[in-house]
Amino acid sequence: MELYSRRRFPWGAAFWGCAAAVLLVAGLGRGNTHLMILATASCILAMALWLVRPLEFRGTLSDEGLEVEHPAVRIPYDEMECITIDGRAQDPDSPRLRAGRLMIVHRGGGVLEIPARLNVSVKDLYRAILVRVPLSGSYEISPDLADYRRKEEALFGTERVHAFTRRPLAGRTPSTRRGQICAALLLLCGICWCVFSAFSTAQIRRGEFDPKLGWGIVLSVVGGVSWFVLFLKHRSVVRIAGKFGNAEMVISPTGIALVQDDLKGQLRWDELREMRFSRNGPRFAVAKDEIAEGIDLVIPGTRIFIPDVFDRPFPLIYKLIRRYWKGE
Repeated sequence: MELYSRRRFPWGAAFWGCAAAVLLVAGLGRGNTHLMILATASCILAMALWLVRPLEFRGTLSDEGLEVEHPAVRIPYDEMECITIDGRAQDPDSPRLRAGRLMIVHRGGGVLEIPARLNVSVKDLYRAILVRVPLSGSYEISPDLADYRRKEEALFGTERVHAFTRRPLAGRTPSTRRGQICAALLLLCGICWCVFSAFSTAQIRRGEFDPKLGWGIVLSVVGGVSWFVLFLKHRSVVRIAGKFGNAEMVISPTGIALVQDDLKGQLRWDELREMRFSRNGPRFAVAKDEIAEGIDLVIPGTRIFIPDVFDRPFPLIYKLIRRYWKGE
């Protein structure tokens, strides 16, 4: 399956370019330097948005994995640990499946983002990748769970017992690179206006206030504050840590063996009363102020929350638990 992003018209660059042209023509026609100053700022924004427009995505979905030309990367299916749409793990069979940016976390600490506007439906691509990802997870688990796994394999065979451990990365926060570049250019433009106005000998001799100094101060403050805010929100890799840093799990036809923070134990399928795909789990230290997605397992008297921190795409783990619980 060939994949490539659809070209998008640079509406932002076009808008600010037209605004610059209108302000420049109006300023020249009226002899108004204020409008011409604003025209230069609009022109800088237009140039910045044009230069940092999204790069074209091109790749191939083959029988072995996903091969991408830019950035040059090849991801085998058995190395895909997490697949989300707009940062959320979604049930591929749900009628409410939403389209958006596809993000793949793969072994070795890599994160690949696929744009939402492709030649194929993102929903179809999401389903096609999940179908090809093998369910078997990691077998590097603690001795206690390793003993449980060996006993279950002796009863049911290796193909029906699945072990999972915590993956290192949860994903990536949204990128603010374009906004940072635009804000930095506006800040630079404002500083240049301030410096030029402060050392304008003609203005100093006449003792007059140069309007460029006022506009420069305003632009410097707006650009500087915007850059700082966007810098704090800049895209970064979100690492899984905190109380789920030791998470590991074994799923078999008998039930689930789970280690998760201070929780450690086994759950038989006949003890499970209800399970649901949850987006309102308890807070945990994946990233500041984030709510973990996962699965709620309801048993008499309490519930167990299994977060999306394991080394296989969570929809596959959800379907495996549901299949064994239903006896399918």
